[in-house]
Amino acid sequence: MTATNGAGQATQSKTKASKPPAKRRGRPPLPPEERRAFERTSIKVDPDLMDRLRDAAYWTPGATLGRLFEEGAEMILEALEKERGEPFPPRGRKKLISRPRD
Repeated sequence: MTATNGAGQATQSKTKASKPPAKRRGRPPLPPEERRAFERTSIKVDPDLMDRLRDAAYWTPGATLGRLFEEGAEMILEALEKERGEPFPPRGRKKLISRPRD
């Protein structure tokens, strides 16, 4: 775009060209009625196991690290509850940051 300055000389306008919005990667967001609540946590994992999990998530269509951890935890919990004969009772406290030390 060309404009003139006070002396009548042509100058270039320094307006930014509008960019189209960036495309989102991955799958589209779920509609509100299908969204689940999540809790963020931090755990220590053996580096070799973590590499195997990352490889599995990478090479398995639709898999994510979070989903692999969730499914693995569900399998372990179901086995522990079956061995125990019933589900575990609630802890009694809402948020327990770490396991109490004896």
